[in-house]
Amino acid sequence: MAFVLDLGDGTGPEAGPLDVLVMGTDTRDGEGNERYGDDEDSSGSGLTDVMMLVHVEEDRGGVPVVSLPRDLVADIPRCTDPRTGEVHPAEEDA
Repeated sequence: MAFVLDLGDGTGPEAGPLDVLVMGTDTRDGEGNERYGDDEDSSGSGLTDVMMLVHVEEDRGGVPVVSLPRDLVADIPRCTDPRTGEVHPAEEDA
């Protein structure tokens, strides 16, 4: 499915910078995907597979894009809430 996004010439009501979050879905079918869940996890309609944050500069002179892939996995270290003092344990593969 394709969408047309009219960014205009920068002088109309669409003037100014613009941020767009582009998301795609995928199922867990296929070799190697069992690490991320099984078919039941995707509920038949898929889960978020790709996220891209698109920034259209105010003068329309540039469009930087940051891709945040599904496979981005990071360990979260133990931390302490500075307001409550509650200690949250570390998490792996979060």
